[in-house]
Amino acid sequence: MSPSKSKARHAFTLIELLVVIAIIAVLIGLLLPAVQKVREAAARMSCSNNLKQIGLGMHNYHDTVQQFPPAALPTNPSQPGFDPIGNWGNSRGTCANSNQFTPTGVTGCWGPTWMTLLLPYIEQGNLYNQYKMDRPSEDAANLPVVKTIVKTYLCPSDDNSILFTPLNNYNPPSWSMARSNYGAGCGGLDDAHSFGNPIWYANDGRRAALMSARKQSSTKKGTSIAGITDGLSNTLMVSEVVTSPSPVDDANGVWPLAGANLITPYNDYNGDLTFPPNPSFIQIPNCDSSNANPNVTFCWSVTPYCDNDHTVPGIGQGDRIFGCGDGGNAQRASSRHTGGVNVLLCDGSVRFITNSVNPITWFSLFSIRGGEVLADF
Repeated sequence: MSPSKSKARHAFTLIELLVVIAIIAVLIGLLLPAVQKVREAAARMSCSNNLKQIGLGMHNYHDTVQQFPPAALPTNPSQPGFDPIGNWGNSRGTCANSNQFTPTGVTGCWGPTWMTLLLPYIEQGNLYNQYKMDRPSEDAANLPVVKTIVKTYLCPSDDNSILFTPLNNYNPPSWSMARSNYGAGCGGLDDAHSFGNPIWYANDGRRAALMSARKQSSTKKGTSIAGITDGLSNTLMVSEVVTSPSPVDDANGVWPLAGANLITPYNDYNGDLTFPPNPSFIQIPNCDSSNANPNVTFCWSVTPYCDNDHTVPGIGQGDRIFGCGDGGNAQRASSRHTGGVNVLLCDGSVRFITNSVNPITWFSLFSIRGGEVLADF
C-alpha cells in the first residue's frame, strides 16, 4: 500500500485576517457601549445609595435635635465681627480678627456646615470628634478634618478627588478642603441679604427652602419637619453637584465650606420678585451656564472663593462650563449622569429627575411652604 498523501496546511490569507479583525472590531464596538451603560447604571445606583444614607442621617439628626441641621453655623463662640446678615464680606470669611492672606491670622469666620454636623449620623463620628467647634473650618486646627475625603459624599460618576485650594489664599496656600457631590436645597442666592431686608423675596414664606446659610447661622436653628408644610414627599432635601476639574477655580461641592454645599433653582441676581418666578429664570438641572440654552436666560453657579476670570488649564478663560461666579451661593443642581440628577426628598426617598423637568415644578420642589400643587416629576 502506498502511504496516503497528507494535505498541505495553509496559513490565513491577508483578506481572511482583515475580515476576522473587522469582526472583532465590530463586536468590541457593540460591547463597549453596553459596558459603559452597565458602569453608569452601577454608578447611578451607588450615588442613589449615598443619598439614601444621607437621608437616613438627616432624619436621625432630626430625631436627636428635633430639627434638620442648619446650612452652616458660626464658630462657638463666634469670631469677633461675625455678621452673616449685614456684612457680605463674611460670605468670604473676613472677620474683625481674621486675615486670610497671612498664614498667622485666623482664617475665616464660619464654623461647621450641615455636612460637618451630619458626620456622626453617617458613621463618621470619629472624624466629627476631631473637629474644633471654636475654630473656623479653614483654621489649621481643623485641616485634618476638612481635607478628609468622605466616601458617602462622593458620586462615583464624577472625578472629585482633587482638594480645593482657593486662589485668594496665602502663597503658599494655608488651607485646602475636600469636595463632595451633594448640595442641600437653598431658596435663592444664599437667602442671604433677604433675611435682613424685608423687600427681598426670601421673606415671602412661599420661597423659603430647607436651608439658608446666613439666616440659619444667625438663628442657629435648622428646619423642623413641622415647618415643611408642603409635605416631605414634595420637598427637595439634597441633590447633586458636579465638582470643578480645577483645584483652584471653584468651590462647587466643598463639604466643609459654608455655602459651597447648597443648591438653588433660582438666582436672585435677576431681581424677579414674582411668585412663581419667570420660568426662564429658573436653574433647572444641568442647565447651560454658558447661556447657550435659549430657554434659560440665567444659569450661573455662584459659590464662595470662586474665580471666573483666570485661565483654567484645559478649559480656558472664564470657565463658563461651571458658570463660576463670586460672592454668594447659587449653584444649580448638576451631575455626570446621563439626562438628569438624583434627588433626595425630605421623606428619605430618592428620585431621578430629568433635565427636561418643568421649571415651575423644579422650583416648587425647593419650597417648604409654598402651597404649590406639583405636576408629575
